Formats: sequence, structure tokens, C-alpha cells
Amino acid sequence: MKKFSIIFLVLSAFMLFALNLPAAEKYDPKLPRKIENLVKQLEDKSVKKRQTATKELIRIGKPAVTEICFALNNSDNRFAKMCCADALGAIGDVSAVPSLIRALTDQKSRVRAFSARALGELGDASAVKSLIKVVKKDDASIARAFAATALGKLGDREAVSTLINALTRDEASEVKIASAGALAMLKDITGVSPLCEALLDDRD
Repeated sequence: MKKFSIIFLVLSAFMLFALNLPAAEKYDPKLPRKIENLVKQLEDKSVKKRQTATKELIRIGKPAVTEICFALNNSDNRFAKMCCADALGAIGDVSAVPSLIRALTDQKSRVRAFSARALGELGDASAVKSLIKVVKKDDASIARAFAATALGKLGDREAVSTLINALTRDEASEVKIASAGALAMLKDITGVSPLCEALLDDRD
């Protein structure tokens, strides 16, 4: 009888625990197919449908990251890739960092830019060197600007000299502005003098 009582109490405790699990932790057998369909929807011509799919993937969160990363690195649709980068930045799972770093070399400048922005949102310092390379060498000003802002958000002072150089020498005003903002976020004293010079001398 005592053994039966112990078993009954254990089972009761387990049932109470299972019933009180958050919805996100309960396995949904339809979820993998749902994620697959949502990722495909990111290629739709309709902006509204792409936005809806992106928001739903963000709501699903971590279970969708692997599928989103695959689409980011393998899709032929630039709009889908941009949505993937946005979703990964919003979900906040650092396992997406390698895929986003890889996307920094994508052929489409906006994909590179959105991927840089997402890396800034994720806050993983392993992306710093790759973002510095974008600021220094990318031929698209939007990618350089987004990468500069991301470096500011990451807070690594290794980026200071690159940002100062971009502030003083980059020909694109949006890159200069982003670099100034990033230097402000980094709060490194070596950025004060270049910022003062830009304040007094820059034509923009």
C-alpha cells in the first residue's frame, strides 16, 4: 500500500507539472511544417505577407532559428534573406551568429546591411572582426553604415580606430553619421578629438 501511495504521488506531481508547462515548451507536431511554410512565405511578392511571416517566425522564436539560418544562407530571394536577418536579430539566439557573419559577404548589399544590423542586436563579440571588415571594405555605403552602428552596439573598443577612420575619411555621409553614433556608444576618449573636428569642419 505504501509503495502504491508513493507511485500515485509521483504521478500526480508529474501531471501537475505537465499541465502547468508554458505553451512554448509543449511539443507541437505541426510546428516544423508551419515553420517551413512561413519561411517559404518570406519569398512572397506581397510585402504584407512577408511581414506577417516574419512576425510569426519571431513569435515562434528559437525552434525556427535553424530553418531561418538555412534560408538566409541558401535562398535566391533577397527579400527573404532580409526578412531572415531581421527575424534572427529579433529572436536573439546567438546560435545564428555564424550564419549572419556568412551573410555579410552576400552579393546583395541590403542583405549584408540587414545581417550587420542583426549581429548588432545579438550582441555577440565574435562578430566584431567581420563587421570591422565590412566598414573598411564593403563597396555599399548602406552596409558600411549598418555595420558601424552594429559595432557601437557590440561595445568592443577594438572597433574604435576603424570607426574614427570611417568618420574622417569615408565619402558617404550616412557612414560618417553612423560612425559618430557608434563612437558615442563606445565612449572611448580617443574618439573625442575626431568628433570635435567633424563637428567643426565636416560639410554635412
